[in-house]
Amino acid sequence: LLATVGNPDDAAKYVQNLYEVTDTFTANLGKHTWKAGFDYQRYHFDGFSESRRGGAFRFRTLEEMLRLNRSATAQADRFTGVLPGTDTDRHMRQNYAAMFVHDDFRMSDRFSLSLGARYEFVTTPHELNNKVAGLLRLEDLESGPLGVTKGSPMFDNPSKGMGLAPRLGMSWSPFGDNKTTIRGGTGIFYQPLTVSFYRGTTFREYPFFAGVDIRQPAVFGPGMQQVLANPAIGSSVQKRSEFIFYDTKQPYNLQWYLNSQHELGAGFVTEIGYMGSRGENLPFYGDPNTTPSEYVNGVKRVVPGAALRYPSWRSEVHTSELQSRFGISYAVFCLK
Repeated sequence: LLATVGNPDDAAKYVQNLYEVTDTFTANLGKHTWKAGFDYQRYHFDGFSESRRGGAFRFRTLEEMLRLNRSATAQADRFTGVLPGTDTDRHMRQNYAAMFVHDDFRMSDRFSLSLGARYEFVTTPHELNNKVAGLLRLEDLESGPLGVTKGSPMFDNPSKGMGLAPRLGMSWSPFGDNKTTIRGGTGIFYQPLTVSFYRGTTFREYPFFAGVDIRQPAVFGPGMQQVLANPAIGSSVQKRSEFIFYDTKQPYNLQWYLNSQHELGAGFVTEIGYMGSRGENLPFYGDPNTTPSEYVNGVKRVVPGAALRYPSWRSEVHTSELQSRFGISYAVFCLK
């Protein structure tokens, strides 16, 4: 690719309003300090994203762009745009609710234990005018004229089985002089799938967003709009869309830490610690519609004679994966 012309990045507007009610209750009962609370959030996400409304032409070389001569039958190398009638106006709504209970138990002057649990869930996001569609199976992309189930949720909400997220922590002063303290803890932290997860996808779902990808178009310029207005064009071009993997799993992190502080005197404290996290089902973008490839003598290549798995589409799927992070820290700092 040497040159691109057109207006691939058209207007967009996103407005998110978050309405929240939250409260925490605390009770000191002897050696126990109890906390309990709740959090309710209402998401309103409204906007539009034109996304190549006017289309974009691509050329392999500057010469081909100036001469409009990709081949004997094509003026450009590629055109990406949308069909007439594409609608990206969305009004998404969703609810989030959480509740927790926590107890700090001072078992002795040297040792304290912290126990807690949190339960949270989100409702399935919906659009006020029912402009959502779900790709229930990848195989559905080639099974019919739409390839999606119009009106179904974008994904099967996994928070319904999220369950409790336990938390455990402790603090220990082994010598009873408060100069040396050892602390540790672990817990599960769920990641609710709210607006940040589906914000981009909601504007680019077929059939409401009817994107097209035309290789070696015979027409360049405003005349392309007449080509796209032809009712027969929808069945003869490669469609573009973005989907969320329907059976997506609930993302969460398992986190843990252990550190020790020791007072050196003169206001100085030394600290050494270790912390780690393991993420399960963390969201990422992927393209399941690639041409099959293989490694030959350590070199990756396209399988000879292979084609796209779903040739009618150019799609991108939002799914999840595993990630882990670990770290060790050491510090000396002054309390003065």
